[in-house]
Amino acid sequence: MSQRRNAGEQRDASPLRSARTSWRPHRGWSIAFGLYALALAAATHWPDVRIPGPDELHPDKLVHLAAFGLWTALLLRSGLLGPWRSWGARWRTLGALLFYAVVDEVTQAIPGLHRQVSHWDVAANVIGGVAALTAMWLLAENSQREG
Repeated sequence: MSQRRNAGEQRDASPLRSARTSWRPHRGWSIAFGLYALALAAATHWPDVRIPGPDELHPDKLVHLAAFGLWTALLLRSGLLGPWRSWGARWRTLGALLFYAVVDEVTQAIPGLHRQVSHWDVAANVIGGVAALTAMWLLAENSQREG
C-alpha cells in the first residue's frame, strides 16, 4: 500500500504533471490579444473603408492575411485556449480562427457599414491564420529541441 502511495506521489511530482495542473493564461499576451482583437474588430467594421491600390492586385487580401495571422498568433500565445505549445490549444485556436473569420466577414453586411462581404476575404483570413499557426508550431518545435 505504501509503495502505491509513493508511486502516486512520484507521479504527481513529475514536471509534466505539474505543468498541466498549474497552467494559466499569460497575462501580458492575453492583454495584447484582447486589445488587438478589439482594434481588428473596429477596423474591419469601420464604415466605408477602402484600401488604396490597383484592384487587380487586391492589396486588401494581403492586409487580411497579416491581420488574421497576427490575431491567430496572439490568441495562441496568450494561452487562453491552453498551453501554446500543446496540440489541443492549436486545434482550438484553429477552430476559433475559422469561426471568427466567418463571423467577422458576415457581420460586415450590417446595413449602414457600407462594407463589402467577400468569400475571398474569409479565405485570406483563414490562410493568414493557418500560416501563423504553422509558424508558431515550428517555433514551438525549435524551442523544445533547444530547451
